[in-house]
Amino acid sequence: MADETLFTDILTRLRPGYGDGGVTKLTGGKNKGKYHLRIGSRAARKTYIGAKSKLENTLKNYRDSLPKKGDYISKLTSKEKKTVLEWGKNKGLIQKKALEAYNKLDATTRLKIRTGELTGKGFSTIKGAVKPLSPENAKLFAKINPGEVWGKGNFSTSNQRGNWLYDAPRKRQILKKTKGLITEAELSKILTEALGENVTTRKVDGRYGKGNVTEFGKVAQGLSKGTFGSIAGGDTGGSIKYYRKPNAADIKKFKGALDYPLQGKLGTKTVNNMLALDGKYRQVYRDGNLPLIADVVKDTSMKATDAGRATARLAQIYSGHVFKNPELEVIRKNVSAGNKLFEKMSKAPFGDVYRSGLYDAALDTIDVKLGRKQGTFASLKSKARKILQDNKIKGFDINEIAGVTGSSKSGAEFSQFIDVMEENLNRKTFANLQSQLSQAKESIRKNPKKFKFYADRFNKNALVLADRYNVGVPQIIKPEDVTSAYGKKRLAELKKQGLDLVKAAKRDRYGIEVPKGSMTIKEFTDPNNLKTKAHIRNIKKFADANGFTLNSFAGVVDLSQAGITIPPNVRRSCLCSHW
Repeated sequence: MADETLFTDILTRLRPGYGDGGVTKLTGGKNKGKYHLRIGSRAARKTYIGAKSKLENTLKNYRDSLPKKGDYISKLTSKEKKTVLEWGKNKGLIQKKALEAYNKLDATTRLKIRTGELTGKGFSTIKGAVKPLSPENAKLFAKINPGEVWGKGNFSTSNQRGNWLYDAPRKRQILKKTKGLITEAELSKILTEALGENVTTRKVDGRYGKGNVTEFGKVAQGLSKGTFGSIAGGDTGGSIKYYRKPNAADIKKFKGALDYPLQGKLGTKTVNNMLALDGKYRQVYRDGNLPLIADVVKDTSMKATDAGRATARLAQIYSGHVFKNPELEVIRKNVSAGNKLFEKMSKAPFGDVYRSGLYDAALDTIDVKLGRKQGTFASLKSKARKILQDNKIKGFDINEIAGVTGSSKSGAEFSQFIDVMEENLNRKTFANLQSQLSQAKESIRKNPKKFKFYADRFNKNALVLADRYNVGVPQIIKPEDVTSAYGKKRLAELKKQGLDLVKAAKRDRYGIEVPKGSMTIKEFTDPNNLKTKAHIRNIKKFADANGFTLNSFAGVVDLSQAGITIPPNVRRSCLCSHW
């Protein structure tokens, strides 16, 4: 057989027409008269010698086994075919469909499948190849990584891509929860454009001091929808605040809030007066004394009222309060001196400039704590007094039921309730009661475990006065009792005024229950408030009566029961108890 093969190879070289393609008759050699057939490629070429019919049948079978044009399946080796079928399985195809699909592909893709570069799983097994993102993740990637390309730049390494894929479910959940919302940075940008001035994220946040929020920040809080993790990752990781997109009404509120001055910052005049007083009377204050106002006016050329206000503010700094005036940083904290000054000023008689200064400072401090423009409380009090003057009601004061000086330290929200009280009773007997209330509130705030002791002691003393003068009095209550004391409807009304009593009670560890029907000073001064108008009519009704009401919650009582001598011209009725 080896000789025959050698013979045919030589013959092929000598006779170019001798080779694959047909059965030929040998004309020489030992196989003369027999027939010859050579088929197959050079690597698998075979030669056949025999009868003509037998070789023709062999040739037919061979040609039938050759792949038709476009038939690439039959060219596959068993190993390659197995790889192709595995590719089809990964794509969810049965064997027949897999082979049909393979047969329709271009040569380059078929090669990648045969070599295992394309597996049907969506990624390549070739080292260095990048597995493409699923449609869901591709959509997420495009949204939160604009301008980035998967597999390149910040996502060129397997670790970077792995970290992103690991965090993708969390990011997708955040996107779902924050759909339609905007971030704090986006709100800052919107407000900057709408208001025409730079609104930083810090201004949007609005927090300052301990638990305080600016008026601007309170408006932003109304849009807040919560805090969620960052979807960006990298340098901008952490938590991000989300907000509802502001509408026209919200923008108007923000614009109004811009009119408020910087919270906690004093005017230049007051600052200069404080520095002068501290420089001249520092030792006097430390000794627990107040210089005579006449001497202060003479020594410093200040007005008496200005000196009173500056002294009250100075006492605040001594006690540890920090104003946003860098010039005041030279004044050293001295808690002992501050406490002594507060005590002296609070015990000064009505009309004394020191007491008035302390009162004015307390009003402003309450404004700051309530996130309002400084001077709001004082302005409301002026309006309230004018209502009494316009209706010729003399001899009565606008009285803050829960007190002002003590409320500037805690419980600012409860300070907004007022009544109208006979001035002598207000300035003497009930001034002492408010002092007791201030002390009780501060004691509870510092030592909540003794709540019952301090609350019971004050409440008992207050009820004695209530019984003696037939007037309504404040009572200290537990934080959890505020809702039942006021009712949900009333609490909702007060919250719209910026007075969250439930939150305030939890914060300060006590609540104040005011007499039923008490109005806030904002409600009392509202020109459209029908209740105020009705009470003014009641005042006129009792104007010439022998009795009069001692305060808003008293009935008509005889003057002799009050133990106070009131001139006839001030025998006037106050707001009656029909609230």
